[in-house]
Amino acid sequence: MQTAKELVTHLSSNYTVYKYRNYVKIDDTNYTQEKFELFVYQTLGAKIASLPNASEVISEAFKLCKELKKIDEDEVDLEGELELLKYVTVAIDSLTGDYIMYNKETYEIVSELSVDGVMNKLSSKAQKVLKKNAPIVVQYFNPYKSTEPVIHETHPKLFMPVIELNQYTPPSYLELEATPELPPKVKTYLEYFFPIEESREYVYDWIHNLLVNKNETILYLVGTQGTGKNVLAEQVLARLIGQEYQHTSDQHVSESQFNGFLRNKQLFFLDEFTAKSTSKLNYIKKMTNRKVTIAAKFKEAKMRDSYLNLIIANNEMNAVRLSVGDRRISVPDIADVRIDKVLGKNFVDDMIREELEDEQVLANIRAFFVNRTPKYTGVQAYQEDKFLECCIKSLGTYMSYIYDIILEAKYTYEMVDVSYDYILNRYKEKTGTLSKSAKYPMPLTIYEKFKETPFKGQNIIEDMVMEEGNYTNPNYILNLEKYNESKRSLEDFKPEEE
Repeated sequence: MQTAKELVTHLSSNYTVYKYRNYVKIDDTNYTQEKFELFVYQTLGAKIASLPNASEVISEAFKLCKELKKIDEDEVDLEGELELLKYVTVAIDSLTGDYIMYNKETYEIVSELSVDGVMNKLSSKAQKVLKKNAPIVVQYFNPYKSTEPVIHETHPKLFMPVIELNQYTPPSYLELEATPELPPKVKTYLEYFFPIEESREYVYDWIHNLLVNKNETILYLVGTQGTGKNVLAEQVLARLIGQEYQHTSDQHVSESQFNGFLRNKQLFFLDEFTAKSTSKLNYIKKMTNRKVTIAAKFKEAKMRDSYLNLIIANNEMNAVRLSVGDRRISVPDIADVRIDKVLGKNFVDDMIREELEDEQVLANIRAFFVNRTPKYTGVQAYQEDKFLECCIKSLGTYMSYIYDIILEAKYTYEMVDVSYDYILNRYKEKTGTLSKSAKYPMPLTIYEKFKETPFKGQNIIEDMVMEEGNYTNPNYILNLEKYNESKRSLEDFKPEEE
């Protein structure tokens, strides 16, 4: 930009510029020559400041701007200049600030049209009119809200035209009349996979919340391999919400990675996910919040409304480090025998082909879950014996081993004192070695640990440790009851004389 004429051309291309009385009006602001010069410097910075005669160029540009007349929008025939504008026009993307094209009838974004390509076919007057009247398009994702565009001719807060567009597209089967019922094979699968009725009813409520609101608890499916954990997430639920809104990932998900793949998703399935550290699990639990930070590669991280529901699956009870005080994890009881052993090798394929690929059946399944009256809300966790077992296994090999001893003692041994040396020797026999650097706390330490964070209001092993134990002597650290004499003599448990 070297001359006053080039400066005026630049300003006219980006703003509405014309003479108003003794001022130059830029958009809705009146500028004296002094304020005009300040505006140019603030807008163009080094581009204008580097000119040796910058002040003269700006002064001459001010005079040229005072020769410009206000564009009469009624004189501009946009559709006459370009027939395409009968159907599409420009708007401003609220996320990027860029101009975009949208369909004036359906309000859908027309991504295949280039804004520059359209603008270059118009006169400068037409370009100004088009840009001046461009509304702001707010694109958002909400699977629980109407997909009808919301049009604000004058937004109550922005004081300009705004179009709100929900990017969610409901499954086509929602247009069908539905009978609320589970088809035979899906019902058989769910009753097999969740064999305990109370646990199954919780999962049914969780699915209800997935479809009508949002769950703020994670469904943790843990147990025997081959029982069909992925079938629930990737087949049944994914087809109910729309498979494009379900995402599967593995154990490598972490806070250091980009999570842009979660944008516009409703269900996140973490298959074979492990979280041995509290920080890793906390990162996953944050995804259940109503607002989450989405960080895509090469794009600025932004806080967005989230409608994400999470399912974690693993075969190992200690794969995820759970604690008794956790209120974001639900652990339902699931099948402990492989699905092909119980329902047959072709059952899942038959269920998908005969039922889940039928839109009428999907409509009926959705109606079954949506129409039920839930006992549990989306913020209530299901935590029974399976959850407790996961907490114990999360303690580590040694501490969970001690818990097993306590549990075994409750049903196997008579009351008798057991020495700390005996416990360590037995553990060494089981694992093959004792690490010199590892810590092997006494079982009483475990007892005290759970006393700090009670499960359902009480110490989870309180009834497994006898009060008569001699806790003042570290050699006598555990009382065992109901001793089975056929396995070991009473003398074997007596500590050595001090």
